[in-house]
Amino acid sequence: ELRSDLNGKVMRYLVPEGGIVKKDEAYVELEAMKMIMPLKARATGKLKQLKGANSIVQAGELLGSLELQDPSSVQQLIAFKGHFVLPTKASESSSLSFGAQKKAMLALEGYEVLGSAQELAQAVFQKEEWLSEE
Repeated sequence: ELRSDLNGKVMRYLVPEGGIVKKDEAYVELEAMKMIMPLKARATGKLKQLKGANSIVQAGELLGSLELQDPSSVQQLIAFKGHFVLPTKASESSSLSFGAQKKAMLALEGYEVLGSAQELAQAVFQKEEWLSEE
C-alpha cells in the first residue's frame, strides 16, 4: 500500500501506471500549503495508481498499490484463524478482567464469548457493574 503522509492535492505521478518504482524512489508529488512534496515508496514493485491528478487526499489515504518485486522483503499480514474466547465472568486465576459491556461489544464484533448468551445479557444489565465502570 502506498498512502499519503499528509493532507494535500495530487499534482502528478512520477512513475507511470504499471511502471516499476524502486525502494526510496519518489513516485508521486503532493501539493500541501503551497509546497510540492514528493512521496517515496517503501519497497520496489509495479505501481498501480488509485488517484488521479488534482485529487484532494487526506493523510493516510490510499494513493496506490505495489505488486512487490520481492514479497519476502516486507512483513506479511496473515489473518487470525484461531478462536479467541472471552470468559463471561472474571475468574480469580485470570489477570485480565473485562466489564460486561466490553464483553458484549467484543461479542458483537465477532469474538466468541465463553458462556451462554443469557449469562452475558444478565451481566450487561446488572446496574452495579454499569456504575462501577463509570
